[in-house]
Amino acid sequence: MIATFLITFAVLAVVIAGMAIGAIFRNQPIAGSCGGIGAVPGMAAPNCTCKKPCAKRLQAMEADAAAQHVEDAPKPLTFQRRPGHD
Repeated sequence: MIATFLITFAVLAVVIAGMAIGAIFRNQPIAGSCGGIGAVPGMAAPNCTCKKPCAKRLQAMEADAAAQHVEDAPKPLTFQRRPGHD
């Protein structure tokens, strides 16, 4: 029984070490897909780093760009009277 545990532990350790070495040599940050938790309404969406986003992601990116354009538009000037100056 202990031999099975040690063999399993050794195999998993080699796999984890191989994944870590691969991540180090690729020199890229570990990133998830374009969906995940960022696709949940109300959560801040991370930047999508996909080389070719899917159609759903393209629509979301266009909607975000349109919303950002509206937010960046200049606000109309409003003047308020000071109390006592009618």
